[in-house]
Amino acid sequence: MSNIHFESALKKCEQEKYQEAIVLFEKSIHLSPHHIESWYNKGMAYLQLENYPKAIADFDKALSFFGANATILSQRGVAKHLNKNHKEALEDFDTAQNIEPNNPYRYSSRAYVKAIIGDTYGAIEDYKKAVQLDENDAVAWNNLGLLEEKLGYKTEAKQKFDTADSIADKGKTFEKPSIEQIIKEYEIKQKEIETSLAMQNNPNPPLQKGIKGYWQVIKKVFTDKKTSQDFWDFAKNLGRKS
Repeated sequence: MSNIHFESALKKCEQEKYQEAIVLFEKSIHLSPHHIESWYNKGMAYLQLENYPKAIADFDKALSFFGANATILSQRGVAKHLNKNHKEALEDFDTAQNIEPNNPYRYSSRAYVKAIIGDTYGAIEDYKKAVQLDENDAVAWNNLGLLEEKLGYKTEAKQKFDTADSIADKGKTFEKPSIEQIIKEYEIKQKEIETSLAMQNNPNPPLQKGIKGYWQVIKKVFTDKKTSQDFWDFAKNLGRKS
């Protein structure tokens, strides 16, 4: 039977009415306490509202029913990082990376936090792995250059900046994707989650997000390499020395 509260909550997320969505997700959970998608998406709504403790609590619940899942762990890591709990954030990113060792995002997100806590060399190694897996990730190339420049490797850093700028100029990374591209990526992610669920013999359907909500999420540093041009204009010069 269709969960009308859950479907209505997703529509509220598409409209960026996250408080209203949370109320509906809670009604959905009242009807189906083990409904992973409601817990997960309620956590995502709290994340959008910058209520990180409640987002973490909801991701905890989703994981308690699902088991280890790289997507949920990664989002919980984001919430923990934004809540200034960098050590636990790294633990989540470590686990997500172990689950998906060939996903470049797992390395770049972990590198970002490592850089913040002062593990420059660890961050460099993760960014190197990220660009090895995805050579068109301009954000990772740029951030790798920033860290090398910080250590005094100016020639190497310039090469990374030039690579990042070249990718951005070609529009391979920072041009806003069309709605068709967003839907295609969304469907791919759905398939990945369905496969994971099937392997665990979990009867629950895959996690779902509204398309508009998905675009809001992928603009964030931690979720996907694709972002808007204004972020690139900001990020590619952040920390570079003249």
